[in-house]
Amino acid sequence: MRFLAGTSVFVLTLIIASIFHYISDQVKEVSLRNAVTEIGNSHAHSLSKQLDLSLSATYTLAAFLRQFGKIPDFDRLAEDIIDRYGGISNLQLAQDAVVSQIYPLKGNEAAIGHDLLNDPNRRTETIKTKESRKLTLAGPFELIQGGTAIIGRYPVYIHTNQNTEKETFWGFTIVLIKLPDLLKSNDIDSIEKHGYNYELSRIDPDSNMHHIFAKSAHDYLPDPVRISISVPNGEWFLSVAPKNGWEHYVSHWIEISGTLFISIIITIIFLTRLNYTAKLLTTNDSLHNEITERKKLEEALLDVEDKERQRIGYDLHDDLGQLLTAIAFRTQSLEDALEENKIPEADDVSTITSLVDQTKNRVTFLAKGVSPVEPDSEGLMSALDDLASQTSITFNMSCNFVCSKPVKICNERISRHLYRIAQEAVNNAIKHGKSKNISISLGQDLEQLSMTVKDDGTGFNNNCLSGMGCRIMKYRADKVGAALDVRQNRLGGTTVECILSQNSKQNSSLHYPLKREDHQVICCQNPGKAGCLR
Repeated sequence: MRFLAGTSVFVLTLIIASIFHYISDQVKEVSLRNAVTEIGNSHAHSLSKQLDLSLSATYTLAAFLRQFGKIPDFDRLAEDIIDRYGGISNLQLAQDAVVSQIYPLKGNEAAIGHDLLNDPNRRTETIKTKESRKLTLAGPFELIQGGTAIIGRYPVYIHTNQNTEKETFWGFTIVLIKLPDLLKSNDIDSIEKHGYNYELSRIDPDSNMHHIFAKSAHDYLPDPVRISISVPNGEWFLSVAPKNGWEHYVSHWIEISGTLFISIIITIIFLTRLNYTAKLLTTNDSLHNEITERKKLEEALLDVEDKERQRIGYDLHDDLGQLLTAIAFRTQSLEDALEENKIPEADDVSTITSLVDQTKNRVTFLAKGVSPVEPDSEGLMSALDDLASQTSITFNMSCNFVCSKPVKICNERISRHLYRIAQEAVNNAIKHGKSKNISISLGQDLEQLSMTVKDDGTGFNNNCLSGMGCRIMKYRADKVGAALDVRQNRLGGTTVECILSQNSKQNSSLHYPLKREDHQVICCQNPGKAGCLR
C-alpha cells in the first residue's frame, strides 16, 4: 500500500513538474521570440527606410528629364544626390533602355552601352518595369562590372510635342545600390553579434524560387522569426533565429534533472510523513483505547465506591442500628427493674441507656452520610432536604432546600450522582467561597430536570474551576448525560446548575456539552404515576 502511494505521489509530482517545465519552456520561447522579433523589426524598418530613401533618387532624375528633356550637367547633379541621400553606389541614365551615363564612372566603365532589353538576364524585369510605369527593384544579382547589387529602375515618359498629351518612352533612371554597402549602412551584422543568425531573401520573379542573397555564417535557421520588408514590385524577408536554437539543451537537461530530483525528494518526504502519520494513528488508537479503558475503570470504581458506601450505610442502619436498638431496649428494661427495686445502680444503667441512644443516633447520622439517598423515587428530595438541614446545624449558617413541586426520579444511580454534585457544590461554597447563605433548589418540567446550588460567597477563580471538586462534578454530570454550568453571580457568589434533559442540549459557561447516552434511564417504575420524570 505504501509502495503504491509512494509511486502515485512520484508520478503525480513528476507530471506536475513536467507540465510546469513545459509551460516554463513555452514562456521562455515566447519571450525569446518576442526579443528576436523586436530586433528583426528594428533592422527591417531601418533597411526599408534606407532603401526607400536611396531609390527615391530615381524620381529626382526623372523630374529633371520631364522638365528639361535632358540633364546637361549629370555628374554634378548625381554627386549632389549621392551625398544627400546616401547608400547609393552609382546613378545611371539609360536612354532607350541602353546605359549611356554613369556617376561615378570609375570602375563602372563596363556597364556603358549595356542594352537592358536585349540582355536575356535582364529582359523580363526590364519589360515589366517599362510597362508598369512604376519604380521596380531588380536583383540582387552579379554586375557586369563586378560585385553584387540591387538596381532600382524608374521608367521615364516625356512629352516630345507640347501640343499633344501623348507621352513617349524616354528610358530609365537607375539607382545602383551595392548590397554590401546597404547591409553595412544598416549594421545588420550586429544581429550576429547579439547571438542570432539571419537571412535576407526574396522570391525570384523568373524562377519563382526562394532566393537567399545575404546571410550570416550558418547552414540552417531552425524555425526562424520571419519579417516581411515591402520593396517596389516585390517583397523581401528578414529571417532571424538564435544561434543555439530555441531550446538550450544544457539548461533543458538541468531542468529535467531538477524535476526528477524534486519528485524524488517530495516522494521521500511523503513516505516519511505517511510512515509518521501511520505511527501517530497507531499511537492515537492506543491512547484512545487506554483512555476508554481508564474511563470505564473510573466509572466502575465510582460505582463500586457508591455501592460500597450504600452497603456500609445499610449495614450501619440495619445491622448495627438494630443491635443498638436491642441494647437500648434491654438497658431500659434493666433500668426500670432496678428503679422498681430501689437499687442505686439504676442511675448508672440510665446513663448507659442514654449513651446507647446517642450512639444509635450517631450511627443513623453516619449511615445517612454514607448512603444519603433512599432507593425510592423521592429519595433525592429527602436527601437534599437533609443535606440543607445538616449543613445549617453543622456550620451554623443558613442553608435551605426549595422544591416547589415533587420531583420523582426512579433511577437510583441518577439520584446518587445528582446528590453528590449538590454535596460538592455546598462544600465548595463553604470551604472556598466563605458563604453565609446557601440555597439548594430542585425542579422539573416536561422536558428537563434542573438542580441549582446558589451561594453568596466570594465567587471562584480559574484554579477552582480546574480543581478536583469541579472535575468530579463534571465527571458525575457526564455519567448521567447532564450539562453542568458553573458561573459567577453579578452581585457576588456562585451558581452551580445541573440540567438533565431528554429533548435538548444545554451548553454551559464551562462548555460542558449535554450527552444523551443515559437519557433512557430516567423513568418511573410506574409509568402512569404523576410527577415522575420519564
